[in-house]
Amino acid sequence: MTKKIDSKTYVMKPGSHPWRICPLEYHWVNEHPRKEDKGIIVLIKGHCRKNPGTKDILTADEIKEISEIFRDQLMPEDFPTKSHLGFGTDGNKYDELIAGWVKYWNETLKLKVKIDPTLIKVLIGSESSFLVKPPTSPLHKAIGLVQLMPETIKLLANSKELKNYHVAINQKDAWEPSVNIASAVRWFVRKRELIKFVLKREPTKFEILEGYKGILGDTSPTAKKTRKVLEQLWAKI
Repeated sequence: MTKKIDSKTYVMKPGSHPWRICPLEYHWVNEHPRKEDKGIIVLIKGHCRKNPGTKDILTADEIKEISEIFRDQLMPEDFPTKSHLGFGTDGNKYDELIAGWVKYWNETLKLKVKIDPTLIKVLIGSESSFLVKPPTSPLHKAIGLVQLMPETIKLLANSKELKNYHVAINQKDAWEPSVNIASAVRWFVRKRELIKFVLKREPTKFEILEGYKGILGDTSPTAKKTRKVLEQLWAKI
């Protein structure tokens, strides 16, 4: 399979998801200005750029493009629960992005046990109440709908944490809902792997949520409060 972008033709290697703009080992770069010799500014068209190594890299630019591509390709079974989880219209605002990015990572990573999109929806409800910028203290560092931490953003691009299929974004990118959700689902998969390793068995759906929130097996007052929020949302699905 080949894909023509501008004047170049790229071979889409086996393993490339059909929604991807660029083949494996390449990443998408949006149209941008570049300063040439003698101070001349030229406009560089959007193109696929070779990755520095052999690992796959998904950038914020391509995440945004893919989020437009899959709008007309999702099936009803791809979507999370129709319940707004008690958040009114805000609760269903990001269903399409959740559905698309869960489907993308389930298929790209060839997961035997698929991620349930409803888990991501419950997670967002518990993290931000579906607000891109939820009320926080000045010292709060978490970003966006799924409240990504700066440390998590670094780990998503770190080959020591993920064997492959990295997500290379910056903190500014992470505020954009599609980028935030795409990145969070990739991290959710990694967290499930770690939880499975600790439990030495496949975790239940609720255990994955507890593990992601860092409260699995924790009986402290803070953990109990967090667990109660999850249980209340879970009861509404």
